[in-house]
Amino acid sequence: MIANLPSFLIGYSLVWTILAIPRLDGTMESTYNPLKMTMDFNQKIWLITVVPIAGAIGSLPSGYLIDKRGRKEVLVVSTLFLTLGLAGIYFSEYVTYLLIGRAICGVGIGGALTVIPAYLGEISETHNRGFLGMCQGIFILFGMLITYALGFAMTLNEMNMMFFILSFIILLTIDWWLPESYQWLLIRERVKDAEICLRQVRRSSDDDLIGNELMMAKKIIADSYSEDVKLMSIFKKKYILKSLYVSCGLILFQQVISVSLVLYYIQPVFVGIAAPNQVHLLALITICFIQFLTCGLISLVIDKIGRKILMITSAIGSGLSLVALGIFFQIRSSGNDLSWLEITSVISFAITFTVGLGPIPFVIFGEIFPHQIKPAALAGTTCFWFVSIILVASIFLPLLSLIGEAAMFCLLGVICLIAGLFVYFCVPETKMRSLEDIQDILRN
Repeated sequence: MIANLPSFLIGYSLVWTILAIPRLDGTMESTYNPLKMTMDFNQKIWLITVVPIAGAIGSLPSGYLIDKRGRKEVLVVSTLFLTLGLAGIYFSEYVTYLLIGRAICGVGIGGALTVIPAYLGEISETHNRGFLGMCQGIFILFGMLITYALGFAMTLNEMNMMFFILSFIILLTIDWWLPESYQWLLIRERVKDAEICLRQVRRSSDDDLIGNELMMAKKIIADSYSEDVKLMSIFKKKYILKSLYVSCGLILFQQVISVSLVLYYIQPVFVGIAAPNQVHLLALITICFIQFLTCGLISLVIDKIGRKILMITSAIGSGLSLVALGIFFQIRSSGNDLSWLEITSVISFAITFTVGLGPIPFVIFGEIFPHQIKPAALAGTTCFWFVSIILVASIFLPLLSLIGEAAMFCLLGVICLIAGLFVYFCVPETKMRSLEDIQDILRN
């Protein structure tokens, strides 16, 4: 669980702009703005895009460093970047310094999202690997939920200060109490240190249990490194190519049908429930709370039901929800009011997306890459995740203006069904399989 603490900060950083921009651009009263100036349109665009740009940049060296310096050290450094970035945001009085702080946070997010799946995949056991992987999504959603909730009660400066202090506490917690990945220590032939860390992770003094697990891990690592794979030759290995296109395919589908696309349309659903300046926050809190509960429930059953069936169910449910939302917009354009259909569709999409296509790709990332290319592959996958955020955002709004709301959501519904077919035919089931078994499936 300690390894997932930075994910809480990631959740805060990813949605911070939703609360910050109305306070910084003059939409809300000037007393809410901690800066000595008001942001213009171009500055707002940079404030939104600087994190994914910096995240893509920060993820690339992280792949090299988690191999050379270890999983724990990279996670500590990534959390340090998050702490420094949040400090910069808190003390900023001008937009330039605010952007620098956000960029530093982005580098930390890129590093954390690269190393956390690798770490969790290596320290987990076959029966709980899915649960631990899902915890990353739970912590991210919890960070988002707390951020939205605090938007009711705190000023932006108070919230920035609180999360800066929390980030410092998380940094110390990881540095003091998080054990290194025992598998990385075995790769570095530090067997005694690996045994100490494994005992700490398993909380066991059973010599036979620890000895057998170390022996099995040594065999898996030896088999993985028995094939000399150079960075430029990975594209000639079919099983490595398959793991890469599975990861990139899941990322692309996840981003295209991401719930963030629906959040643009949530606010009108809740008009009349709260005061006008609280409507948006109420909508975000409601949806995020639903997703948080759903993710928590799915984490309890993912190792029993399996990854594929959850993602296929998610694709079908998300597709039907988005098509229903498209039908609502078509009916509304004809002058009829079916607000119940809008509310039902949005909530249904929030649930079904979180059942699989939202969090489970991050579980898969930590499972399907062989040891010898895992650092580079995770770095590339994380970089692609950030790039896809920018690409999808830059395509969505122009396309919406071109084809309209009804056609847009029906199109997204069809894409969901295509995602289900992709999962069915291309993604291997990793439930209750060892990392060695997963590589055998990819090879065959």
